[in-house]
Amino acid sequence: MSSPDQALFSEDVRKNCAGTCVLTGVRGRQRTEAAHIKPRHAGGEPDVTNGILLRSDIHTLFDNWHFSIDPDSMKARFSPDVLSVDKDLLQLEGKQIDFSRLQMPINIEHLRHHWNKFFNRHVNPFIKNALNYGDFL
Repeated sequence: MSSPDQALFSEDVRKNCAGTCVLTGVRGRQRTEAAHIKPRHAGGEPDVTNGILLRSDIHTLFDNWHFSIDPDSMKARFSPDVLSVDKDLLQLEGKQIDFSRLQMPINIEHLRHHWNKFFNRHVNPFIKNALNYGDFL
């Protein structure tokens, strides 16, 4: 995405989320970034319904499939690898995300796409190994 397109997307998402990280409640341009829910390379469009505002470090985890939002429960989920190292994220694990505050609703199918990638990378290996991961789901 070109710089002008990215800047417009970022501003639109920032406005849609009232300048607030949807997970942490952090405000401020210095600490938040607009995240594409479904990446452009996977068919995600540069539209406000395909974006959420996240704290910068959470955005990095989201882009690298170490954080996602369950589209059925709207709960925040982090990969076991991240939770084992970054204990501060335990307070955000399982947090209910309230998207009702957004001016425009997000595209749930894009969120489902992101969740499926996350799930296949981090949850399926546990299921295949017959570990009890029921609290995660």
